[in-house]
Amino acid sequence: MKKLILIQSLAFLLFAFCDRNETDSCDYDMCNPNRSTILVAENWTGYLSYYNDLNKWAANIHIQGTIDGIRTCIICSDIPDSLKIIGKTVVISGELKESCDTPTPVLGGQEIYFINPTKLQ
Repeated sequence: MKKLILIQSLAFLLFAFCDRNETDSCDYDMCNPNRSTILVAENWTGYLSYYNDLNKWAANIHIQGTIDGIRTCIICSDIPDSLKIIGKTVVISGELKESCDTPTPVLGGQEIYFINPTKLQ
């Protein structure tokens, strides 16, 4: 029994700490499309806000089934001037990328991601 536990422990350590040659997704620039995809937005409706410290616009989408859940998608690309209105309702699609270096959430149920939108209108 002790040998089995020892073998399991060694196997865990082998898988946990070996083969770390891949670049960590968080090593990439915040808007690099090679970051890990967390979710995919498909015609999500939200409203725009602006992050002064990042000089970036963001789409804020309510998480259905929650009271205060919100997904903030920091938009990596430039957006049309016609959309640059805080509070404007938008429809967005694209891959939500890992957010290792985002601002601290200001709301309890806020999740923050980066997005290179395939659709923004």
